Amino acid sequence: MPHTSHKTILFFSPTPSHPQSAGNRARIYNLAKALQETGFKIIFVYYTQEGLNKRQQELMEEEWDKFYSIEKNTHAKFPHKGYYLVDDWYQEGLGETIREIAIKHAIDIFLCSYIFQSKILDFIPSYITKIIDTHDRFSDRHFMLQSLGLKPDFFYTVASQESIALQRADRIFAIQEKEAEFFASITNKEIKVLGHIQAKHFLPQKHIQEKFVVGVVGSANSVNTLSMQKFLDLFIKTKEPSIQLKIAGSLCKNLAIKHPNVELLGYVEDIQAFYDEVDIVINPLVLGTGLKIKTVEALSYAKPILSTAIGFEGIRTSSPLHLHQDLEALLSSLLDVAKQKEILIPRLYDLSKEIFISYSQQERKKLQTYIAPKKETMPILIITHIDFWNQNLGSKNRLFDLVKHLLEKLEVLVLYINPKRSNDQDTINRLGLSKNVLFAQELETSQDVDIAPLHEFIQKHSVLQSFVDENLYKKMATFLNHYTFEKVIVEYIHLSYFFPLFRGAQTYLDTHDIMFKRYETFKQNNQKHWIEITKDEEFALFNEYNYILSIQKHEHRFLQENKINSLLVPYSFKITKQKKLDSKKAIIFIGGNTLANQDSVKWFLQNIWDLFIPCDYTFEVYGDICHSVQENRKKKIFTKGRIDDLDTLYSYNDLIAINPVHIGGGLKIKNVEALCSSLALLTTSQGAFGLEDGIGEAFLVADTVDTFKDKLLALIVSKKLRDALAYNAVKYAQKNFHSDVCYAKLIQLLQEKEGNK
Repeated sequence: MPHTSHKTILFFSPTPSHPQSAGNRARIYNLAKALQETGFKIIFVYYTQEGLNKRQQELMEEEWDKFYSIEKNTHAKFPHKGYYLVDDWYQEGLGETIREIAIKHAIDIFLCSYIFQSKILDFIPSYITKIIDTHDRFSDRHFMLQSLGLKPDFFYTVASQESIALQRADRIFAIQEKEAEFFASITNKEIKVLGHIQAKHFLPQKHIQEKFVVGVVGSANSVNTLSMQKFLDLFIKTKEPSIQLKIAGSLCKNLAIKHPNVELLGYVEDIQAFYDEVDIVINPLVLGTGLKIKTVEALSYAKPILSTAIGFEGIRTSSPLHLHQDLEALLSSLLDVAKQKEILIPRLYDLSKEIFISYSQQERKKLQTYIAPKKETMPILIITHIDFWNQNLGSKNRLFDLVKHLLEKLEVLVLYINPKRSNDQDTINRLGLSKNVLFAQELETSQDVDIAPLHEFIQKHSVLQSFVDENLYKKMATFLNHYTFEKVIVEYIHLSYFFPLFRGAQTYLDTHDIMFKRYETFKQNNQKHWIEITKDEEFALFNEYNYILSIQKHEHRFLQENKINSLLVPYSFKITKQKKLDSKKAIIFIGGNTLANQDSVKWFLQNIWDLFIPCDYTFEVYGDICHSVQENRKKKIFTKGRIDDLDTLYSYNDLIAINPVHIGGGLKIKNVEALCSSLALLTTSQGAFGLEDGIGEAFLVADTVDTFKDKLLALIVSKKLRDALAYNAVKYAQKNFHSDVCYAKLIQLLQEKEGNK
């Protein structure tokens, strides 16, 4: 499949990128800007956790390639047992909204700021690289603050909850080594240390005047407030008249001080002008985690800086002036520098430039490496028209089981070609498949798709003509020109018209049935089949693929005898060894509302059932086939409709499953389910197709009216026969339908890197 190199990042943030009035905002802005300068298109999505005014929106719309805002309309839940659960701040519906934006813009990378909206990642398709920029460690943050008498004023949790968030990503950005080590202890995901990337704004060295101006910048969080208040308490006691302290940022609103040598500036519009005004910057932090972004910012302006060791964590320096152990030592150094400012300020100025250049080069180089998508090609793509998540038909159960088992070993994306219905997404979400199912109808369509290969392919395989949807083909072509897959599995032969899009991929056709044989049986019974195809037409399509997946042994052998590269992948089903003691005397038929099922039930009711009405058994019909069956309580015919909990039904003793099918072809999945669920089963030779080695031991077969009556009567009157068949059914199922048996060869092939035909 051709691959066009696109670079698009969806940058999700609960913090605005404008203005950069706090460290986290500066982190977000500068990281997104660095990525944009690297060549990435930035789709910036702001969740309005910190509000949004008109000016902010204008600035963000101007800055980024595309800007979306999603309104915060929920309140965080009360902390659970003294801490937040990982999703307590999550807003329902965010994942679905972000997923739509991601698909619309064909993004390569999803970058999520912070962990507390990480549930979004469960909705991002698996072919997209998912990164969490952690900003900080949130495990046990509340204990650290409470030990100092501070009330936690932001998100805090415990390691087990933080681990859940991190496991949702492909890659984790830790802001410094200490956090990376901690994250490595709670997740097996790829962890990269990425400090704060800041643009260089070196100011010329300031002319040193008699009045020594010291600058501090900070936001109004509890840690900054505590640290600054403690420093001010010490500073005021010195009564040093030559030092002027200027404090900027929202931190000012939390500081209760009036002093001639302390000026509270509040939010400053022009941060560069602020730095230009001060001689030196201090960072008096006494606790905290994460990289101190305000330190990096000061270095980016080449400002001389004094700091506690905590304020310089994550930044390489050997100067003791950056590594004070307490505020007393920091204040003492500040007084010394003020006395020797003509000598020390130029040295500190040069040191800031040197540290920033080294740090900035290092972080930008790391970013180039870390941000690349996880793979040029993704492992497995399945294309289908089957809404397998609904699991109310044999073919759906087959595909659901296949997807479930492949996901245990591989990355899988399913492209569903039919329109999405109202409850589909809810069902997919509930099953945990949000990132694995993509609706093709939602994909964008490029205007320059070349459909000539499609026309050439259809000219060669005209049997597909009636199934072609050119608009859908264009959507798929647009998608597959952007994302490349190593292996492609097509569900059912009629979707082979997409085959021209798979060039370069290893291809698999999951047949479900050999269609020309199925068509012939329908034709013999004067029934219309959904695809009219000959053996030559079907085999010509088979030969386009690397592998044909056969669902049962008989078809597998038949294809091999005809030189088709068949791989046996039987139907797998959960095998029930024991049953409850409760008895339910019912003959059951389960199925979708297909022509073959309609014919089966009609034949049974017209020819068999009346004889058995006097017995103590009822006839119960389950599934969509109920739409074609008339309930008749007098005749003990009950239509139960769809049933979500088949396990409960199958757990009863004394059930008899029937499948009097006479048309169709291929493996009858309802029969496999009956065997795997330890039911006594009576079917026909058509129903036993592919299961012939179980006849008479694992289940019974009858084709005529008389033999069907005789064998059903035997099952009704003999509990010993029912129990023997149920016991043998499980043994047969374990040998033939256990997942390890069914999927081993396919998974081995799909895990191989090469081997194209």
